[in-house]
Amino acid sequence: MILGRDVSGGPSARAAHPRAGSAGAGTAKEHPRDATQAAKGAATLRTKRTTGASASLARRGDAHGGAHSVRRSSGHFNTSGTDRIKPGAGVSVGADRPGARILTLNIHKLVPASKKRTDATETTAALHDTAAWIRKKDPDVVVLQEIDDDRSRPGKKGVNEQLRRLARLINADGASMAAGSRNKDGDLYDNAIMTRNGFKLRQNHAVDLPDKEYDRDRALGAAGVRTPDGQDLTVLYTHTTTRGNSNKDLQDQLDAIGEATRTIRATGKLRYEDSVTGESRVARNLSRDNVVLAGDFNALAPRVYDSIGRDTLRDVADDPQILADPTRARAASAPSHKDRRIDHIFTAPGMQVSNAFVEDVTANEVKDDGVTDHRGVIADVLLAPPEAS
Repeated sequence: MILGRDVSGGPSARAAHPRAGSAGAGTAKEHPRDATQAAKGAATLRTKRTTGASASLARRGDAHGGAHSVRRSSGHFNTSGTDRIKPGAGVSVGADRPGARILTLNIHKLVPASKKRTDATETTAALHDTAAWIRKKDPDVVVLQEIDDDRSRPGKKGVNEQLRRLARLINADGASMAAGSRNKDGDLYDNAIMTRNGFKLRQNHAVDLPDKEYDRDRALGAAGVRTPDGQDLTVLYTHTTTRGNSNKDLQDQLDAIGEATRTIRATGKLRYEDSVTGESRVARNLSRDNVVLAGDFNALAPRVYDSIGRDTLRDVADDPQILADPTRARAASAPSHKDRRIDHIFTAPGMQVSNAFVEDVTANEVKDDGVTDHRGVIADVLLAPPEAS
């Protein structure tokens, strides 16, 4: 079975995460580092493939016809003079940091909520505020939606090369896109993943999602990440269509995500057909036990559950550690979408969630509007032991 646009029709007890804490709706207790941080068999899937193994900062097609990635090889990313924030000194990784902090955020193309893409001053301010907030929250894995990696626009049309610039400003160790679409110049748009604090991006794949009815191309990213202590983590990330565009497309995309997720959970691999070369390939060595699904789903959690299955993944807001104070994890994430919670993080049942919250991106340089039209969703998770399922 091929998924894509051409388709027809109990864990052991572990210590609490040191970043755990209680807070009210939409807020969370600061981690100590926040205050010190500087400013069925494998299904065949139709994909664009990228890899996180490149040491080059330039965009290039990899051996499989994929998109592009950046890796930090000498401590800093090269960038233009418009990026005034300097990278911080970095964060040491040690035994006091079990698990991983995951962040998902729709950055709205780095355009403040009611501004225009052509205003370079406003988009640069949003770039700086977004980067500063991410650094303060200090996630290990960052997934972003609506990132515009246009490398051909002149500066007067706002911030371009957003993947590289954000990666440098947040001290990313690796960054790659699972783009849903390209423009006529081959530039990429929508989904991206970045890793920090010693987490390594080892592989990344962009899976085309069904979009028959109306919308532009959408994708599911499937990344293999390795933690500093050598554990493997599968990170799936996406931005599905809005129900206003096509309710059928949205359902088809959620169902495709559900099938891909179940395949990885069952087999640890993902069979796909490369959308550029047309070759059939298999993504291997994906963790079955430690799987995270995150992004902007344009749907409430129950509808996502209907597609992926509650036995496959669990919303972080439903974790027993969170239920004592669920409002902090269930706060609305999209003020511009009737103030609903449509941005989510799901984890495999063997993983433990010690903290989760929804929070506004802090505005500093953006003076008269929100930095983005979404809030960030953050979860601190402890990985399952290798024998979990």
